[in-house]
Amino acid sequence: DRGEISKKEYEDIKRDTFESVFQLKNYLKLFK
Repeated sequence: DRGEISKKEYEDIKRDTFESVFQLKNYLKLFK
């Protein structure tokens, strides 16, 4: 069972990662 993450945790990580990437892209747009 070790090293296994639940489906909910996986979805949370996926969402957080997506939001971080999205925010980073918007942040970089400010400097173009």
